[in-house]
Amino acid sequence: YVMAKDIKTNRVIAYVNISPVTDECYDRIKQGDFIDTGITADMILSYDMPFPYSLYFSSIVIHPDYQNTEVFMEIFNAIVGKFISLGEHEVFIRRMIADAVTKNGEKFCRLFGMTKLKGSNHESSLYEITMIPPKFRILSKKSKQLYDYYQKKYNEGQKRIKEDCDTILNKTCTFKPTMEARN
Repeated sequence: YVMAKDIKTNRVIAYVNISPVTDECYDRIKQGDFIDTGITADMILSYDMPFPYSLYFSSIVIHPDYQNTEVFMEIFNAIVGKFISLGEHEVFIRRMIADAVTKNGEKFCRLFGMTKLKGSNHESSLYEITMIPPKFRILSKKSKQLYDYYQKKYNEGQKRIKEDCDTILNKTCTFKPTMEARN
């Protein structure tokens, strides 16, 4: 969870729930017939291993008195900051899916650059975004920082893959028989 609190009233005024989930859970959500109340504890992961995680963006709530204020961008930047912090520990977000149940939820998904997949079987819309390589929209300096960081990590990974393939191909191609073939 990421929460925003009004320091004058000491009330929570907004929150976001984004959970790292197993690939099987992610794929079930993506089918459009899975309701998130069916997510069990074993479907939710913790960020305890360097790994490219799949996320389920289940909700964003902003109190009506604080909608159309700076609260949205503050909570958005807090999420992005969390992704950057995780990346410093080699924990990356590979992809993210959202099940938008309101027009504002759909608006947020489109604003971030998520692609609408389809409607679900429970009157909502599924959206998805690839985080690595980054396909999301840059909305702030913080999200530009995340975009550049993820692009750099993606490029480094591509370079390592190419080097590994070159090494394998060179070993295969430089094979020299030790004995001559005789008839």
